[in-house]
Amino acid sequence: MKKVLSLVCCAGVALAFAACGGDGNQDPPPLSVPSSPGGGTNAGTAHAAPGTTYIDQSLSDVANVQDDRVVFPASSYGALSAHKAGDILVSNRQGQGTPGNNPDGFLRRITSIAQAAEGTVVMTQPATLDEAFDELDMTTSIDPAELSLDGQITTDTTTAQTATIHPLGKKTKDIKLVDFSNKALFNENINATAADGSTVPVNIYAGIEKGTIAFSPGYDVSAKISGFSVQSLKVAAVGGLSAELSVRAGTKIAAPVDAAKAAEFAAKGLKKSYSKTLAQYKLGLGEVKVGPFGFPSSGTYTLTVNCDFNFTAPVEVVAGASAKGEVTVGFEYANKSMSPVFEKSLTLEAKPPTYTKEGFVRAQCNVTSQFDLKFFGVVTAGASVDAYGGMGGSNTCGGKSADGTTQALVHGDIEAGVSGKLYAKVDLFKLYKKSVECTLFDENAQAQYDTTYPYPGSPEQTCKVSGPYPLDPRPSANPSMCFSSDDDGTNPGAITGTCTHDVCVAGDKLGQQCDDCTMKVCAADPYCCDTFWGLSCFQSVEKYCGKKCGQ
Repeated sequence: MKKVLSLVCCAGVALAFAACGGDGNQDPPPLSVPSSPGGGTNAGTAHAAPGTTYIDQSLSDVANVQDDRVVFPASSYGALSAHKAGDILVSNRQGQGTPGNNPDGFLRRITSIAQAAEGTVVMTQPATLDEAFDELDMTTSIDPAELSLDGQITTDTTTAQTATIHPLGKKTKDIKLVDFSNKALFNENINATAADGSTVPVNIYAGIEKGTIAFSPGYDVSAKISGFSVQSLKVAAVGGLSAELSVRAGTKIAAPVDAAKAAEFAAKGLKKSYSKTLAQYKLGLGEVKVGPFGFPSSGTYTLTVNCDFNFTAPVEVVAGASAKGEVTVGFEYANKSMSPVFEKSLTLEAKPPTYTKEGFVRAQCNVTSQFDLKFFGVVTAGASVDAYGGMGGSNTCGGKSADGTTQALVHGDIEAGVSGKLYAKVDLFKLYKKSVECTLFDENAQAQYDTTYPYPGSPEQTCKVSGPYPLDPRPSANPSMCFSSDDDGTNPGAITGTCTHDVCVAGDKLGQQCDDCTMKVCAADPYCCDTFWGLSCFQSVEKYCGKKCGQ
């Protein structure tokens, strides 16, 4: 968390210099304190350590920020060359319409400065909180702007107008609904093989009839640094939740079949899984003011849906769930230890399924709304809310109707639930270092239902059923795992585990022995093989395996 937390609090530096134009050999201007940003509530006070410089906005506007360097125009060499290796540069984000590539600002430690064909090249490394500050005390809240599937309603990421920044505890935004209703999940024709070796065309389909979710949290952020060490830090997403999901799914036998095959396919379980990213985009969260300085905050919003189905054929069902309440997800550092922060107050409803074509279906879907909070372009923490619903159970052969038709009996379970998850890559002064993704809470409501339906085929056909298809158990809430001690390095072998699901499906921890992809992912992010395969693992799959989950 060292790099992460350094970015949380680095805006309060106390020195600045102005950009220098014209001749690159000009002497640097004297250092000075910049004027206070206009308007808004100040979040606190800060004092920079010796060697820390907050650069003038005119330089921020033309900076080209890269992973290991920042390139400025050649004319800035005179001002920048006065700095030496080990000094720290802090920059706000560039202004709207300016020519630089500095959308998030930066906090960097200088390793060298040189003149080159492309301009003044400042080679850098990430700076840390203890290197940049000796004193800082800040408390603030940040509320995002209204969201949609297509992006932030207000899209200017260079100003604070896209967010509301205000004193801690004062919520100013009503939750807004992101509507993804009438979305087709899949509609496919497959060839199912009968016992006699022949193939039968089957249509399988699913779609979201109604889908809405609102979780636009305000972020409460507080931090205190004294004597070059972090005394306390807290980052928590606090917001209202409202979610509703209704899915229509089914199968159709797409060609005439005799009674024997109709009975056979009633007992043949068909499977289908689906995962898709419905929305992903950057959020502009404006600028937090600490003393006379401002530092930029931003974020990323991601909305994903994941579903698993088991069908008999034919069948069609409409099933759904809803959730509403208040949620807090975050973490806190105090007294030299990390701990999770979470609260929830929820109302959940699992809605009984409506079969429009009788049969049996197991369906489980979850919709995940995730927000990553960033300062100076580095993720400080991510909070996600997972709203889910499902139906499952077992079917058996029962008695016969008056006309002699065999009846199938369904004993089913339905559920609705919400889980709150924390995601962070933290490095706090070497006191704690681990990639974290953990479930802080999981609350659900369950109910049962029973129904019967005539077994397909003629009365002479022998009844057989597939399954059972119970609801999958939810991953246990594990807040105590969030900040457990790092591995001491005494077990250097591959991390062993199961190989029970694809790398783009959330679930039980996978082992490094599964394939080359899990070997690479778990080497970079051991949490995926130690505890749970979740959202951070998907990001590592994209980075190390060249595969994008959700597509």
